[in-house]
Amino acid sequence: MQLLNAITEFRESIIESSSTNPFLLGFKGIFKGLNSTAGVQRGHLEKLWTDIFFPMNEIRGVSDYFATTKQCDAFEFIQLCLHILKQDKEHRGQAIRCFQFSLRSTIQAKDDPTNRKDSYYREPQEILDLPISKTPLGKEIDGEFMQALQAFEGKEELTGDRRLTGTKGEKVDTIYYKQIVTPPQVFLMRIMRLNYNEEGKLIKIDRPMAIPQEFTLSSEMMVDSKPVKYKLTGGVTHSGTVNSGHYMAYISGSNDFLEFNDSRVRQIGKKDALKALKVGAYVVAYRRED
Repeated sequence: MQLLNAITEFRESIIESSSTNPFLLGFKGIFKGLNSTAGVQRGHLEKLWTDIFFPMNEIRGVSDYFATTKQCDAFEFIQLCLHILKQDKEHRGQAIRCFQFSLRSTIQAKDDPTNRKDSYYREPQEILDLPISKTPLGKEIDGEFMQALQAFEGKEELTGDRRLTGTKGEKVDTIYYKQIVTPPQVFLMRIMRLNYNEEGKLIKIDRPMAIPQEFTLSSEMMVDSKPVKYKLTGGVTHSGTVNSGHYMAYISGSNDFLEFNDSRVRQIGKKDALKALKVGAYVVAYRRED
């Protein structure tokens, strides 16, 4: 019910907004369309998508978010949308809240949990970066998605002056880790397929990574919270190289997925959508099930 209320509030705040921002107007058109029977028809949705979002070059301010020719456009586009939702002063940024989560970092003595220092990130986050292994090329690693998610929290041993001081003034073995303070209603994750190698060169990591239909955020990854279950709602794939390529999006429905390929929209089965995401998922979205 909490998730339903958040989504309803998000949709209604956009529909009622009097903003002239082209992106908010675009969202308003889609939400209004989906609010009617005709809105769920493929042709109507395709027209909304094409008319509102496809002519990117005509929207003022977009070029600032696409500063290079490298293939990071999908992530930058999402960043732009989130930034605009943050700036919606009319509704005090309410629409952005369902995406946001806070982080806490902790430095703690290995053998004394009471000897610790906590630091809270001031700015809430909207996207979590998940690492993907550069090797082995072309081969899948079983359970890599959850391994990457757990690596976010992964405890790191600190050495030298970074260690904590014990009760007798001595330096003690110390670990560092991060936790999520408030799990988001909608969890956006970027899989780091476009990353830098040891020489500082941007590369594309072309390896399959199975995207689970659902996962549970463990209590160890959060601050004072029970496990939270998430279900896949969609994702964006990338095919090509660092300098050229193609993006496609997949949005889950009740029994299947919608595939967005430029101006073409079609229904595909869950199995085909998960296969496409496994091969080239770049950004994925999950929603809370509680």
